[in-house]
Amino acid sequence: MTVHKVLADIVEALRTSHLEHEIMRAEMATKQELGVLERSLAVVDQKVTKLGIDFEAFRHDTRITLDMLSELMGRTSRHETDLATLNNRVGRVERHIKLRPLPDSGDR
Repeated sequence: MTVHKVLADIVEALRTSHLEHEIMRAEMATKQELGVLERSLAVVDQKVTKLGIDFEAFRHDTRITLDMLSELMGRTSRHETDLATLNNRVGRVERHIKLRPLPDSGDR
């Protein structure tokens, strides 16, 4: 072997080592990026889950509020009917006991 051949082999070995090192660095960077991406996705997933829970709580509260409003409207309607009936009865009683003028006391 000549010195030139030995040096060429060393250069080739260094080049191969350098390329393998670059490939390893690229893989590590990709793995880091994937790790960051996975963590970001996990955070997004947690936020979406929380939003889902918050939305279900909102729907539940809204349903309760709507039920309460419906009940209140029903009661109001019943009260309005009762008030109308009471007004009619009071009107009949007032008409029934309507005061008539007293006869002239001087006519006696």
